[in-house]
Amino acid sequence: MALRDNRKRGSLDFQGFVGLNRDSVPEDETEASNKEASRQKILMEAFEIFDKDHDGLISPKELCRTLEDLGLMDNRQEDSEYVNMIKQNDFDGDGQINFTDFENMMNHKDGKSDKCT
Repeated sequence: MALRDNRKRGSLDFQGFVGLNRDSVPEDETEASNKEASRQKILMEAFEIFDKDHDGLISPKELCRTLEDLGLMDNRQEDSEYVNMIKQNDFDGDGQINFTDFENMMNHKDGKSDKCT
């Protein structure tokens, strides 16, 4: 506080208070916050690729269509296979993946699915 007390009165004016608060956030925390925001943006963009109808959920049908469009699965897969993929990471049990489920899956924060090998 003494560094921001320009008038040496033992108190801060508004500018000193703003400066004190601005200085109190270490650069490492700001950088970490920016990285997390960037990561969140990338995850949301990836999620939106799968969320074809933009309702905030990935259904087995949307998963099927996206994976086939990307050439990662062929159209000979059974619908039940996509349902099972969804179930592996569907934590609220509604049969669809919401963004939180997707984020947890991408962070491997789950108890249901296997980690990538």
